[in-house]
Amino acid sequence: MNKQNVFKKKSNIRYYIIAFMASVFFGLIITLGISLCFGYKYRIVSTDSMEPKVHVGTLVIENKVSFDSLQVGDIITYTRSNEKNIKVTHRIIDINEDGTLVVKGDNPDHAQIDEVSENNYVGKALILVPNIRAFFDWIYANMFLLLYDLLVIVITYQILFL
Repeated sequence: MNKQNVFKKKSNIRYYIIAFMASVFFGLIITLGISLCFGYKYRIVSTDSMEPKVHVGTLVIENKVSFDSLQVGDIITYTRSNEKNIKVTHRIIDINEDGTLVVKGDNPDHAQIDEVSENNYVGKALILVPNIRAFFDWIYANMFLLLYDLLVIVITYQILFL
């Protein structure tokens, strides 16, 4: 193999590595920018109160839309009046005459019904991405293996092309 081909392969691999890293970086920047500029928030469902329609580990992308525009059937996030730090995502099942929302989880075994006013309303679910938590759990569980694979790739690259 002549010297030019080695340099060409080296620059191609570097190009792909840099392109991959740049795309991940800019993807994160764009996601953060959209979140900050347009008020989108991201949450992961951590309980089974919305089963079987919204599973544990589902990513919820939400935005704070007008409280008056909410309707029965919408999925919203709110804080319970006695637990300010805990955010709950449930479905609107009724609207009271005073304008407060009656919400409950979809799970038939989940009996708790809450009332949500404009003061403890956080946002409306716009997009639900199922099983995203399983993906992150898999990455976390296999972190050592992924790092090992990356190390083997880097060492192989160093041996073959340097």
